[in-house]
Amino acid sequence: MPEITVPTISIVFMAISAIGSFLIPLLLLLYYRKNLGVSPKNFFWGMGVFIIAVYVLESTFVALLKLSPIGTYIDNNIWINGLLGGLCAGIFEELGRYFAFSRLVKNNHRSEALAYGAGHGGAEAIIILGIGMISNFAVSYMINSGSAAALVPSGTDAATAAAVLDSFRELAETKPYMFIIGFIERCLAIILHLALSVLVFAAAKRGRTKLLPAAIGIHALVNAAAIIIYALSNNPFITEAVVLVLTAGAAYLALKVYYSISEV
Repeated sequence: MPEITVPTISIVFMAISAIGSFLIPLLLLLYYRKNLGVSPKNFFWGMGVFIIAVYVLESTFVALLKLSPIGTYIDNNIWINGLLGGLCAGIFEELGRYFAFSRLVKNNHRSEALAYGAGHGGAEAIIILGIGMISNFAVSYMINSGSAAALVPSGTDAATAAAVLDSFRELAETKPYMFIIGFIERCLAIILHLALSVLVFAAAKRGRTKLLPAAIGIHALVNAAAIIIYALSNNPFITEAVVLVLTAGAAYLALKVYYSISEV
């Protein structure tokens, strides 16, 4: 196997991202539990409903759509792909959130919105970032220790072996900052999910129904902007800067709504 080395700084960033994706949601839960008295159950409702809404319902809908006659058109048009991706995320996740606050979350204290949001955003961080970074870390360690050949069993056909080798090179050649940008992105996403949870909580628990379409629209806008801007610019810094601005706006709105929610 040719000499390939993953930079140490890349491995450090992988470890930070992997640990952080698990630790941040847990710390939020512990903080909210200690200071606001939230129920851990609602944190786990957030995790569970996210998984069902995204990985069962939304993914099935998108897969069926991609198999339809317009599937190729969607894939080949970044604007349609981005807008559709954003809208699907907004609709499925926010309706899932609304269902949870209407049927599953029994406690009516506004702080439970934060517990739920931490669970929702935490599950996303663990699945999207944490698991992948653990895998990257393990493979990188094997590459640098000279034991990566074990990942290509004897008898593997040449094409498969070449593909695995290419994936090793890609991992080694990825700019180190890309492994920490994912963590920053997930931190922003968790903030966004906390904000959206507050809006949908107010819609479900306090009858402020206009905040549900607002949450769907905000979610769709942030996701679509991230997809389209990155596709057009191929620049993660520009993409995350835009996401930061949009998330800050959502957080500002959520703070106003949060402190206007009467406790019952």
